[in-house]
Order: sequence, then C-alpha cells, then structure tokens
Amino acid sequence: METAGLTNIPPMDETLAYHLAPKANMASNKPTLPSKQCHFSASQLEKIYRAQGLSARALNTASMLQAYQAEKLQDLHQALSKGENPVAILDEVRRTAGFILRLSSTAAIALGKGMAETVVAQRHLWLTLTELPEGQRSEFLNQSVEPFGLFGHALGKIQTRCDLRKKQEEALHFSLPRRRYSQPKYSSDRGRSRSLSLSGRIAPKKPEESATRPSGLSERRDQPQAQPKQSAWTKQRFVPRQAAAPRPSAVDRRNKQSSACLSRD
Repeated sequence: METAGLTNIPPMDETLAYHLAPKANMASNKPTLPSKQCHFSASQLEKIYRAQGLSARALNTASMLQAYQAEKLQDLHQALSKGENPVAILDEVRRTAGFILRLSSTAAIALGKGMAETVVAQRHLWLTLTELPEGQRSEFLNQSVEPFGLFGHALGKIQTRCDLRKKQEEALHFSLPRRRYSQPKYSSDRGRSRSLSLSGRIAPKKPEESATRPSGLSERRDQPQAQPKQSAWTKQRFVPRQAAAPRPSAVDRRNKQSSACLSRD
C-alpha cells in the first residue's frame, strides 16, 4: 500500500524545499513550511489525503470480497442442485458478507473524516482574515459541522468577538497620545529678518563718540597688535646660514705683527 501511495502523501523534495524556503529548511531534517498557517493547512491536507487513502483501501478490499462472495454463491447453487449439504458454503458466504459490511462502513467513516477536515481547512482560511488570537481560532475550528453554514451555530459568537476586538483596538488607538511633526510657520517679516541675519550677519552700529573730550585726559595711542604665537609645527621662512670666516694661521699672525712694527718705526 505504501508503494502505491495509499497511506501517506508523497514526500516533498528536500532540494526544492530549501530553494523555495531556505530559512525554514536551513536547520531542519525534513522539508518544512515557513509559517504556522502553512503548517496548519499542510496538516489538514495530509489528514484529508490519509482519509481518502483509507477509504480507497477499504473499497478495494470490499470489491475483492464481493468477487469471492459471488464465487461462493455459485458453489452454493451447484451444491443445492446436486443435493449436497450446503452448510459450509453458507457459513463462508455469511462471513464474507460481514467483512464487506465492515469495509463499507470503514470507507464511509474515512470519507466523512475527509469531508470534515476539508471544512476545517476552509474555516481556517477565513479565520486567518480576522484578528482573533490563536486560542479562539482553534475553538471555532473544532465546532461541529453543520450543512446550513460553514461555521454552524458558532457564527454569532464569531461576529460578537470580532466586533469586541475591533472596539478594543479603536479605544486603544484613541487613548494613545499622538505626536505631530508639523514645522512652525514663520511670518513674512520675521522670516525675512531671520534670513538676513543668517546670511549677512550685520553687526550693530556703535554709538558716535562726542567731538569734545574732557580736559586732562590724553588720547590713547594705538597699541601694536600682538602677533600670534607660532607653534613648533608652523612653517618658517628658510634663511641660508652664512659661512664663517677662516681662522688665520700662526704664520699669518706673525707677518701681521711684523708689518705693524715697521709701520710704527
């Protein structure tokens, strides 16, 4: 049955899973989906596949038992026509009919489970559009299946909880303080004066000194401005150093002394 694919869904290729969702399959041993919603949908589809596989196996076995039952009925007809005792053949036919009934009920139950899991998967798709927490979603997923509606009798509860959730979010939104990032608007005169002061940097006018000075006070002379100190790292002008005069030798000094003595005489 496993080789025919009637027990489990065909496995996903690991290389393709890593190519499609590298973050989720980087450290996992088997192919996994990235989100919880995808995990739930995949699990529901796997349950549906198993239920359908079980019903297929049951119906296949029931069909083979029906063929065997048809052969036993033919043997029973021959035994009755010959006047033989048909008790053994009747017991075999009865047992075969019991097996067929069990397999038929198993197939019906499996098909019902598959239909129920399909309804749960459909509910999950619609509940993902709401903002309800995961605990409340699981509560609505486990509701009984009704033919008149997807959520059955839980429709009123879903509407009330969705409205309550929406009101809570609106109340929280209005209770939180808001901060406005609007820039202050300047008037035309104030903006013009601000632009002039920033661009021109106009210095204020000094008051004019009086023409007459009081007697007994001398005018202040202009003091020389102090030159800035030069650090050791500042560039200085290069001045070539003059070579020193050669020192006279002892012979030259003697000749100079003798010439001075002759000039005196």
